Amino acid sequence: MTKSLIPALILTLLSTQATGQKIYWSSEKKLQWSDFIEANPLRITAPSEIFAVPWIGIELSHKATNDSIYFHVQAFFLKDKSWKRAGQPSHLLKHERLHFDIGEYVARLIRKELVTLNVDDLSTQITTIREKYKTKLDELQSSFDISTNHGNRRLTEKQWHVFIQYELYKLSVYQEPVVCPNPTPN
Repeated sequence: MTKSLIPALILTLLSTQATGQKIYWSSEKKLQWSDFIEANPLRITAPSEIFAVPWIGIELSHKATNDSIYFHVQAFFLKDKSWKRAGQPSHLLKHERLHFDIGEYVARLIRKELVTLNVDDLSTQITTIREKYKTKLDELQSSFDISTNHGNRRLTEKQWHVFIQYELYKLSVYQEPVVCPNPTPN
C-alpha cells in the first residue's frame, strides 16, 4: 500500500492476494457512490477537501499450459476498502471514476508489454514490469490529484478525461484481461 504519495488514493498494485469485494474495470459498468462505504474504515486522517478514497489495484497473474504462457492483468476496485464522506460534491464521482480509468490505462500498458516478453527469462522481466508500472501508476494518480486539486479544477479534470479516454482507445487492442506473449522463433 502507498499512503505517502497520494493522500486521496490508496493503491495496491499488481497484487495477486487482495482482500475484499472486487469490482473489475469495465467500460460498461461505471462506479457508483453505492460502491463506496460511508465513513473511513482505515482510519486515515484525510484533509477536509478529500471526500472519497478509492482503493484501486491491478492484478497480474500467469498460467503456463504445455508450451504457452498466459497472463491475466486486470484493474480492480475494492468496495470494502473504498470510502466516501457524507455530503460529497456531485462532480466528485466522475473524478473517482477517472482514477479507476487510469488504473485500466496502466493495466493495458502492462498487457502491451507482456505480449513482447521473451518467455525464456520471465521471472526477471515480470519483476521489472511490476516495479516499472507500480511507479507509473503512482505517478499518474498523484499527478491527476495534484493537477485537478482532487477534482476541484474542472477544466483540468476534463483535459485528463480526454487524455485517458484517448489512451484507452489507442490501447483498445489490449482491453482483454488475458494476453499471451508472442512465441520466440526457434
